[in-house]
Amino acid sequence: MNPADRTLTDHEHVVANYWMVNNNLDTAIRAGIIAEHTLYPYDFVADSSALNPLGWRDLGVLARHYQDTHGGVLSVYRGGTASALYTRRVQAVTKALAAAGVARGLVTIVDQMPGGQGMASDTAVKNLTRKSPSFGGASGGAIAFPASGGAAMSGGGP
Repeated sequence: MNPADRTLTDHEHVVANYWMVNNNLDTAIRAGIIAEHTLYPYDFVADSSALNPLGWRDLGVLARHYQDTHGGVLSVYRGGTASALYTRRVQAVTKALAAAGVARGLVTIVDQMPGGQGMASDTAVKNLTRKSPSFGGASGGAIAFPASGGAAMSGGGP
C-alpha cells in the first residue's frame, strides 16, 4: 500500500495535531525570546546568580541564536537587583554562554529594557479603545462574560 493512501488512526491524528500546535508555539516562543534578547530577574533563582529552568531555556535559545548570527547584544535586566548580585548574575551568564559554545566577545551584555519592534503609543491606545468583535464592548483588556456564563478575555481582535 502506498503510504500516501493510508488513513491515519485517531491516535496518529492526535499526535500529529499535538506536534503541529507545540511546534508553532515553540517557534513563536523562540522568536519572542530572540526579539527581546533579555534575561530578567525572574529568570534567576531568588536572591541568587543561578539561572532557574526558565532562564536556562531562554539563555539556550539565545546562545543558539548568537552562534547562528555571529553575536549580538544580550540584556541582563537589573531591575531592583543589588549591585553585587547583579555582577554575579552577569558573570554567571557569561560563563553559561561560553559553556554553550558562544565565543568570547561575540555577545555584549548590557542592562536595558527588552528589544523588539514594540508598538507605537497611538496604535496601543487605538487597540485599547476599539470595539471587540466577540462581545461588542471596548477591548481595553477587560474581562467580558459571554452568555454561557464563563469568563473570556476581551481581546480587541482585528
